[in-house]
This record gives sequence, C-alpha cells and structure tokens, in this order.
Amino acid sequence: MVAKQRWTTSIEQLEIEHYRKFSEITIPIKPGLNVVAGENGIGKSSILYLISNAFQKVRATDEWITDSSATKVLQGLSERTNLKIESLVRGSRYSDPASGYSGGLYKAVYSSGRSLSFRRHNTSGSGVGAKVSQRYRLAPSYDSNSEYGLPATPVVYLGLSRLIPLGELVDEKIQVKRIQSLGESDSSELVQAYKRLTGLELKSLEAVRISDIKSSAHFDTDKEGIDSNTISAGQDNMFVILYALQALKAYAKATDKSPSLLLIDELDASLHPALQTRLMAILREASREFSIQVVFTTHSFTILEEALRQNDNVLYLQTFPDVRLLEDPTMEKAQMDLLRVKKQDLLVSQKIFVLTEDQEARDFLEIIFDAIENMDTGFQKIRSIFKFIELSTGAELLRDLFKQDELWARTPAFAVLDGDQTPPDSLADRCIVMPGGDSPEKLLIHYGKELISSGSDFWTSDPARDLGFSHYIFQEQILDPLFEKINPDGTSKTTKKPREIYKQVYTEHRTELKMLARHWVENPENRADIEKFAGFLSQLFAKNAGLVGRSPTAWQFKNNGTTQRVDV
Repeated sequence: MVAKQRWTTSIEQLEIEHYRKFSEITIPIKPGLNVVAGENGIGKSSILYLISNAFQKVRATDEWITDSSATKVLQGLSERTNLKIESLVRGSRYSDPASGYSGGLYKAVYSSGRSLSFRRHNTSGSGVGAKVSQRYRLAPSYDSNSEYGLPATPVVYLGLSRLIPLGELVDEKIQVKRIQSLGESDSSELVQAYKRLTGLELKSLEAVRISDIKSSAHFDTDKEGIDSNTISAGQDNMFVILYALQALKAYAKATDKSPSLLLIDELDASLHPALQTRLMAILREASREFSIQVVFTTHSFTILEEALRQNDNVLYLQTFPDVRLLEDPTMEKAQMDLLRVKKQDLLVSQKIFVLTEDQEARDFLEIIFDAIENMDTGFQKIRSIFKFIELSTGAELLRDLFKQDELWARTPAFAVLDGDQTPPDSLADRCIVMPGGDSPEKLLIHYGKELISSGSDFWTSDPARDLGFSHYIFQEQILDPLFEKINPDGTSKTTKKPREIYKQVYTEHRTELKMLARHWVENPENRADIEKFAGFLSQLFAKNAGLVGRSPTAWQFKNNGTTQRVDV
C-alpha cells in the first residue's frame, strides 16, 4: 500500500448513510459557529462523535507546523483530542450503530474537496472460554492507490465530564498531572477572556490533566477564598472551554492559521443566559480570526436565538419519523417543536397552557389546584381554562423559553417550576415556583418521613387504611430502599443522580405519594404557601386572559381567601 501523505484541512459536511437514528441525511458544517439543537436523545452528540472520528492528531514534524510548542500544549489535552468512536462510547454496552446495514456508514467531505467514507469495524475480546467484550469502531475506507489518509487536524472534544468541579475530584485515587502550559502571551489572553466573562482575575496559573476525565488548571484569583477548587460549576466550565480555545489559538499562531475544530457537548450547561451569549461572542471572534470551526450542542433557547440573530449555522434536528434538519429554522419553529403542538392549535384552543418540568409536578399541581378551589369557589369557573402540556424538560429550558416575548405576545401560556428553583424577580417572564421548597417527589418522600417521626394520625386515617398504606409500608418499601442509594448528605451512592433516584421511587409509588400530597396541601401549616402561590397564579391568569377571550379580572385571588369576580 502506498504511504499516505500528511495533510490538514477543515470539514465541510457529513453525509450519513446510516448511523444510529440518522439515515440518508447531510449535515453541513460551516466556518465559525455551528449550533446543534433538538430534543434529548435525537442524536446531537453523535454528530460531534462523527466529526472527531474523521481526523487524526497532528505531529510536531508536520510540515505546516513552524513552532512545535503549540503541539505540546495540545498533547497536554491529548485525552480530549481527536477522539475516535470506540473511545467515545467506551464503557457502554455494545450496540450495533447500523443493524442490518452493510457498507459505508458515513462520508466526511472536507473543505479541500476530498472525502473519505467510514465503515463499521467490529472488534471483540475474549476471556477464558467466553467473550467478555465487544466494541465497534468506524474506520476509513481507502483506495489501495490513495495518496492521502485521514487529515491531521486538531479536534478538541469537551464532553460532559468537563462539568465535574475540580474541587470534587481531589482524591488520592485521582491522578493529577502537570501538562504543558500556554505561553506567556496566550496565558495573558486567557486571563483577560476569563475576567471579561466572570470578573475574576486568575493568578498562578498551572495547567493540569486529571486522569482521563478533564483538563483544567490550578490557580488562585484576586478574590479572597476563590480559587480553582472553590469556583462554581459554571465558572469551572467556562475556564475549561476558554483554555481549550486558547490552546487552539496558539496552534493557529504556530501554523499560519491552519484549521482546527472545537467540539462542545451542551455549551449552556451550568451557565447563566447572559454568560452564554458572551461566551458565544468570544468563540465567534476566535473562530473567524484563527480558522477554528466550533461545533456545539445546546438545549438553550437563549443560545438558539442569539445564533439565529448572528447568522451562525443552526442545525435544528427533528424527527419525521427519521431525523431530519429543520428547514429555515426560526425561534417560533423550534419552540413549536418543543411544545409538540401547532401554532394554530394554540391560538384557537381557548386554553391557557401550563408547562411544568415533569409528571410529578403535574400531579402535585393538580392537587394544589384542588386546594385553591376549596379555598375559593370562584376558581371553579376558570380552572378548566388551564391545560397542562405533557412535557418533561429542565427548569432552565423553561425559563429560556418564556423569555421569547415574540411568541408569548400571542400565545396563552406560562410555566410552573419545581419548588427547588429560585423564584423569578417578577412575573414578566411568566414563570412561577410551586410551594414546598423542593421538587415534588423529594418534598413528599421527606414529608412522609416527618409524619412518621411526629406520630401523625395520617397513617391511621380512613384513606390510608383503605389503601393499605401504613407507616410500616412507607418505611420498608419507600424509605429503606431509597436511603440504600442516597447518602445522609443527599449525594448518590450509585451512578444515578439523586433526582433520578427520587423520581424512580415516585413512579413506583405514585398513588401513595399523591395521597401524601393531598395531606400536605391540606395541612394548615402550609396554607400560607398555598395562598401565596394562588396569588401568583391569579396574576398569570390575568396576563393571559385576554388571549382566550376572558377578562383579566374574571378571577382574582386574595391571601385572605376572598375573591373579587366580574362576570364575562
């Protein structure tokens, strides 16, 4: 076989024949920012995987590199650069990415005009008398006379592991290794960019790699008590992204602006909306000046709106039922896709749509509505106007969604966030927080625990007896299994997040926990919280009433339990 020449380039598009949920779809990747959006599980991260798989690492001896120090910085990021499919899916069970399909799975079309097709290549390991592992990789198909192999271009991949705070990783079992730091000039640029975004000035910067989990740094700041071990998750996430970006800028300076790629899973994770757009501006500026293609996934409508406004390449994925790109994406189209309803349906339904985080929230909210109706019979006349949207999503996404004034100026809707969320400063964004101070599933489980400790007569009430729901059952079937998985400080003993564990318990014991919810809202100790929530609810009704043909004063709740109503 002819020896392959070393070459470098950027990517122009992916032509996917069959991979996971994708079939016969072309994904254009443009210079600058490329924003991949869509619902959970649709395949956003797969696009990052396929891009990373289409390149190999640069070498200090490559002819276009004039300063080898740039490659040393990239070597420090080696666990995050030019990752291949087999390493990105490491640890997961074998799953054929294209069952029943043979031949090339996708083609990478490069900016130079060349292209390479990638095929499945299965590998297996064996133990004593039995297979113990099986994985696949996607390898390029070469013509035997092909002059060129995989292009050698730096691809830095920042997955979700970057979100683990440095302070939580300091452990004798975790290997922290010093790596090649940026040069003085690049370090200065990094410090300036970080200060622009966070207001913190970095001092004593020392780059480190933490096992194969993430690359970061040890540093102090100009604020007492704030350093690399104590900064927030958002500030840490910001640093990791900026450090990787600066490493690619240093590479560009040492190679006459040879191309590179920065891939980021969920750019918005742990970042305030204002920081999201400011970070995008820094990424956009660097991508244009230093030939860095930036591709990232997101769930943030703040990012999506900014990307559309700045004419970034927005790739919004939808299911039709195959995954397809949304043509001519707009904010309104994306929002309607999230809501799973047509705009016309919203306008003619005469309903005010209520969005919540999950089913547990909708169950609790129905019971709170019952309590409000018992306090105020006037609520009976308008309760049927509220319609819950069957949607499961995060609080931040709901907050972002209701900041889009253009949509909600004509659409009757608002969001009710779980009680563990920070209440908004005002109702201008049409979001309120449920009473209780915690997510419904966690609130109710701990409420049941309190009722056991206090010897409440709830456990001997007729409803509980009729259901066969005793404090023994609650302890043995709910509390004991739960706290086998949850530590006293609320952290998880398993690989699952604490919230996932609470939600699983709720799903298994939904009927019993709904009974506890009714007891909670009827408890006189919680009446003030219910009344306060009802007051906010009536204000949101007033904001939306005109869109469904009702008077804003058709229902007004007052904290003393009385109402003023006007016939309509």
